[in-house]
Amino acid sequence: MKSSIPFLKKHFKKLVANITTISLMLLGVLVPIQESQARLIFTTEDDGVNADVYHLDKDDTATDFIDLEFGSTVGARLRYNKALDKFILNRPLDLDGNELLNFRIENRSGAVISGGITGTTDVATDPRLVSTSADVTGTLSIGDYIKLATGVNGNIVRYQVQSIATGPTGFTVDQDMVSDITAGTILIDDAPICNIAAEGRMIYDTDMNKMLFCDGADWVDPADAIQPGAITSTEIADETITFDDIAPRLATETLTPEFQNFTIFADGSNNVGTLESDYDNTNQRNFYRWSTQKSDVAQDYDLIVQWPVPENFQRFCQPTTDTDDLDCDAEIQLDFRTNDTVISNNKLDITLLDTTGSAIALTGTTDLVSTTAATWVDNQSVVFATEGDGTFTPGEYLTLQVKLTSINSADITNPADLGAIKFNYIAK
Repeated sequence: MKSSIPFLKKHFKKLVANITTISLMLLGVLVPIQESQARLIFTTEDDGVNADVYHLDKDDTATDFIDLEFGSTVGARLRYNKALDKFILNRPLDLDGNELLNFRIENRSGAVISGGITGTTDVATDPRLVSTSADVTGTLSIGDYIKLATGVNGNIVRYQVQSIATGPTGFTVDQDMVSDITAGTILIDDAPICNIAAEGRMIYDTDMNKMLFCDGADWVDPADAIQPGAITSTEIADETITFDDIAPRLATETLTPEFQNFTIFADGSNNVGTLESDYDNTNQRNFYRWSTQKSDVAQDYDLIVQWPVPENFQRFCQPTTDTDDLDCDAEIQLDFRTNDTVISNNKLDITLLDTTGSAIALTGTTDLVSTTAATWVDNQSVVFATEGDGTFTPGEYLTLQVKLTSINSADITNPADLGAIKFNYIAK
């Protein structure tokens, strides 16, 4: 016993001090307990927040915006605008491969767009149409689409007209146009941007109930984009194509000697000579040649060509009035050559009958001679005096008559030569 007393004395004071310290801590005397703060704690130690509703600004003290922001530097924000009573995203919305079906964004139901579509608004707080104008030709009809630009990345917004207060014709879409369309009845269909980078992309338009194809500039019906410029019908409902559906084009049919469907004709006087077919090895062309040994009077012979008008023939081209893609120099062209430049020694004269046998008035087709002796004249124009003159029925024959004249002058036969003939026409 005596040996244990010194040990107890030695450690008794330290034991009492420790007991006292622990007691004071429990009573909050030595270390004050901090008042808890409201905190939102995200942890990987639990499966998630076990709540049906999580409130931001539960006490409704925010005066303008309630924001949920992702990243202090990124600043991606989902904002609720209390004044406008709407949610606003400041980043593009990606549905991760899913689509919005039968989706419609309606213009606000209040008054017409403030300031008209030529005005400007702040798309960050009021993302509506901001500025543009677009020409609309013809009479506006219910269901028509009007394409306008927005202030968001240059996107195109299409407005579909649902009702019209007045019936303007040939106007520009501007503030007056907005006044003409009843408020709240214009639908916005904000399609993705169609440009060169998006060429070939296809989308489904839920308002038009059809697929649309990006041709590099605009969203079009695939039926119109199969061969740009070749199909003029906006829709081929019965899945057939007729001549009316095909765009017109400039076509040329060239006849080279020896011609099909040709004959020769003597008018009954001064027809002594030789008509032969030959080949010009220097200029690589076939031709007919008329010559005579007669030196007293010029002799002539007619070469008659009957051309079957093609089934796709619409009309002859019209050099002075057709547009560039349908333009030509003349309805008919031919190659010819005379031995010298003297009309009395050699020449060619051209006449034309339509498919009913009626003569067509022509210009620049009489007394044709080479501008340089014994040199070919290429594509001599056979021009209708009146564009569009005559009747040319597909499947029937028109008649082109070429009179070749020659005389022997100073023992020179002075032949007249006829080469290729071209018919320039509008086809479908």
